[in-house]
Amino acid sequence: MRSAAAGGDSAILDASAQLRADGLLRIRQRIHAGRMLSNYPGGPPDLRPEEAREGRETADVVVRRVLNWLQKYPPGNNPP
Repeated sequence: MRSAAAGGDSAILDASAQLRADGLLRIRQRIHAGRMLSNYPGGPPDLRPEEAREGRETADVVVRRVLNWLQKYPPGNNPP
């Protein structure tokens, strides 16, 4: 995520979008299915449905930022 937030005015992600994306990565690592099954064979003790909603909202923000960046800097037109 750091490289997507680098570049000043031509960065894909602003600081708030980068923080959200980094948070989403931490949540994803915590709830990774394989890790959950190995750590909690009887089922996870702590499910947080609000994290799924936050994940979807964050994905929407990041995808919108990427699409906006691609529109501003189409392939072959490198950012300054």
